[in-house]
Amino acid sequence: MSFKSDTKAPEHLFKIEPPFQGSPQNPRSVGATGVVYDSVAIGGELVIVGLPAAGWTATGPNAYKYKGASTDPITRAVLKPNQISFKGGKDAWAYTLDEPSQGRVAAAMFIGNTFWCADAPAKASGNPPSTAKNDRVDKFVAAPNTPAPPFCVSP
Repeated sequence: MSFKSDTKAPEHLFKIEPPFQGSPQNPRSVGATGVVYDSVAIGGELVIVGLPAAGWTATGPNAYKYKGASTDPITRAVLKPNQISFKGGKDAWAYTLDEPSQGRVAAAMFIGNTFWCADAPAKASGNPPSTAKNDRVDKFVAAPNTPAPPFCVSP
């Protein structure tokens, strides 16, 4: 499992702006939470993973890297200006992708009272365009450059 959100492009109205070191909301103080969920079906799959403060290190004034154990659901994460990414999966990952089609998948990261999220449909490819190759059992590839929904704007 891998997730990446990037807000560098000028068309992104809302930017990923991590807290600065020393602020009470930085992940080295309060940890973080990674969430992946089915954004199509109410009551669909939801995975919530804690990323403890002890796993975070600073890589810049407001940039951080997380390293978990190889058996953790999320083993690595990066939080820096304009980018969030996390990786994990394997046996500890509880989001199953066992449906014939996901439709859409959303991801979020929470640090204290700050959050960022993304929600995207499956990527279409081929001629005529179809999502079948990218949205099937055991595979979901999101459409790139999908803007974050308005409710994803953190205070």
